[in-house]
Amino acid sequence: MPVDPVTGERLPYPGEPGGPPMNSPSGGDMGPSTQDVEQLRAQEADLKMQELAMGAPPPEKPYKLKTISMFSDQMDKTLDALAGTDVEIPAWEPNPDMVQKGDRWAEPLPAEVYAPAIALIEAIRFVDAEGNYEKYMFEPDGLVSDAALKAAAGKLKMMEKDKQLAQDLQTPPGEEVMAEGAEPPPMPAGEEEPMSPDEELLSENM
Repeated sequence: MPVDPVTGERLPYPGEPGGPPMNSPSGGDMGPSTQDVEQLRAQEADLKMQELAMGAPPPEKPYKLKTISMFSDQMDKTLDALAGTDVEIPAWEPNPDMVQKGDRWAEPLPAEVYAPAIALIEAIRFVDAEGNYEKYMFEPDGLVSDAALKAAAGKLKMMEKDKQLAQDLQTPPGEEVMAEGAEPPPMPAGEEEPMSPDEELLSENM
């Protein structure tokens, strides 16, 4: 029981009212909270997105805002379908001071629109060693007009319905999951299976 060395009065234990705070099990700092980790991840994702978007080319002539929105909306639907879950993409809100007459955008595509396009195309190229999805491909740096955005949106709509593409993207090369109950592949000729700890101990004592 804690006792005041001067008065001899009983002192509250840590965590009791009026007592010192409880320490973590390790006796030190408990580290960053879940909220801190999520915030750091969001910041890293934003930096990566901004980095990807630095290569966005200027348009041949100002885009229509509704065309950019249409392409962005289709990208969101396609990513959700291919990932099998809700993919969070930051929404783009154009700066009213930069919008030209007739609701047109004379700047390169914003990061929230351009970066997901790059990421998706790179992901497809990674899983498509045989060129099965070449019909869907488009060059993000070629999205320099309303016509190019509309053509790319049409390809995104085709991707959205391709279940095989979704499966390939969700299980990239080298990450195939072995079916339940399936036997592992045989060892190459001339190689032996690694011994278990019990087998190693038995071998050492022979």
